[in-house]
Amino acid sequence: MREGVDAPRPRTVTCERCSALNGSGFDRCIRCGAAISPLARSADRLRAGVDPQRFVATKVILAITFFAFSLQAWLRLRRGDDLGAVLFSSGGHVSRELVLRFGALEPTVEALRAEPWRLLSAIFVHYDGLHLLLNMLALTSVARDAEPVLGSARLALTYVATGIAGFAASAAYLFLSHAGVAPVMAGASGAFFGVMGLVLGYLIQIRSPLWKRFAVRVVLMTLLLGFAVGRGRFGLMTNHLSHFVGLALGIVFGMVFARTRRRPAGVRRSDLWVNVAAAAGLLACVASLVLAQLSPRWQRGPLRSSGPTSTTLPVDSDR
Repeated sequence: MREGVDAPRPRTVTCERCSALNGSGFDRCIRCGAAISPLARSADRLRAGVDPQRFVATKVILAITFFAFSLQAWLRLRRGDDLGAVLFSSGGHVSRELVLRFGALEPTVEALRAEPWRLLSAIFVHYDGLHLLLNMLALTSVARDAEPVLGSARLALTYVATGIAGFAASAAYLFLSHAGVAPVMAGASGAFFGVMGLVLGYLIQIRSPLWKRFAVRVVLMTLLLGFAVGRGRFGLMTNHLSHFVGLALGIVFGMVFARTRRRPAGVRRSDLWVNVAAAAGLLACVASLVLAQLSPRWQRGPLRSSGPTSTTLPVDSDR
């Protein structure tokens, strides 16, 4: 270095949040943890997610579900079913091929090996308008509490994961019980109970006194959907199994998410993975419904007109 020339000083970067001086090579502020490099800012954008006050996850779930049912209803009306049957018919009056076409689940070893994605698509299939309305009203009432507190990504991830777990448990029960008849399973109640468990687990983890009041709400919902509406052929045990599994897994999610939400915003690295997993889950939902339309299983026989003899009686957590 030549004499008379001062050595260049290391460059510093001022944090926009707390005004602390940081080295030019730092990704995050040494004082508050805010992102100061382009790479860290990009990572924070992925972690941030959408505004939970807009209920984006709830709206997306409702949109997918209502769109799937509208196609199913249109097909039934086109082939001659009256509007009353579409809106209020019992599950036993919907053809097996029809619900399989839109993603319902056959809980047999052969069917699950061939098309395991039906554990997901079945969440968005409903037998009639009443079935759809009850599930979506129940979901909306609970999501109104869950999404603003826990975020859109956590709600979506819990909904998808608990819905799959509920159907998997029901199918496993049928395998182990060696039931002679394979029902067609569909409905969102296992996922809905998962969202209720999400809220309950969160309240328990943060030691909120409201958890007892919400637990009473869970019991009332169980009685309403399980006993007042339940018409499953395999009895209350099979109907309630997906409820309990969804609820239990939802509680686990709620307790885990409550712990991560307590951490400072700058160190919640799990948010990135939660957002990515939620986005992947919603894309998988759409993909599973498309695969159902392309599946050869429902094409093995013609779509017959509705009637008590046109299908094996469907089973759902709240039917």
